[in-house]
Amino acid sequence: MRPRRLEAEQADVIDGPPTRQNAKAGGNHFLAAIKSSHSLRFNNVNLDGTASITCRVANGGEDSRIEFRDGSTEGAILAAVTVKPTGAWNEWIEFTALVKAPAHRTDLCVTFSGVQTNRLLNLDWVQFNR
Repeated sequence: MRPRRLEAEQADVIDGPPTRQNAKAGGNHFLAAIKSSHSLRFNNVNLDGTASITCRVANGGEDSRIEFRDGSTEGAILAAVTVKPTGAWNEWIEFTALVKAPAHRTDLCVTFSGVQTNRLLNLDWVQFNR
């Protein structure tokens, strides 16, 4: 059983972004300098009863997007969080989006996109809200 809030650096698979330390981040760690080629996977997630997803991010650049996908990085989009600039790369803000929860457990894949492809955002944690 997973908690409703998952630290980004505790994803089962991290493809790309490095883990960094920061006293302002939850658990003092976060995933840094995320690019559009990066992805995460949280295995065997039950989204039953989940109404929305909240992400705690820092973005010192331009608008970007975090997509939560069903089963793979090419899977159906279950939620998409629009991330606006937060003012600095260590200025953390929470953004929330509605989720279309599947009726089955899934490997929840997280992908990233934006106007630029490098250094879209830093990700601290993801929370599944009822």
